[in-house]
Amino acid sequence: MQTSQCGNCARYRGSLSCDKYPDGIPEAILTGAETDMVGYLPISSFLKKAFEDFTLPIAERDGVLYERVKKLLCRRGYQESDFLEGGQLEGFSSNQLLEICDKA
Repeated sequence: MQTSQCGNCARYRGSLSCDKYPDGIPEAILTGAETDMVGYLPISSFLKKAFEDFTLPIAERDGVLYERVKKLLCRRGYQESDFLEGGQLEGFSSNQLLEICDKA
């Protein structure tokens, strides 16, 4: 069982592991018995940083967002080749990738 805090964390890698617990998230956290929030980074905060530099044109900010979402999806099991020509995510917009993040 997995609590919603794990799936909504930008550090979650999938397969019940994350940057803080690369060898596996402790059962107490997964069941919600332990609410250790140290290291928890909500995806929205992670992605919001892409838009904080208002000196960049909107297109560049979208590019930064796209790269952040791509990096997040790669940590969750997607490959770089998935984003290239012929890959399953080729041509997806940042918003479409965000929808995949919500489902992953």
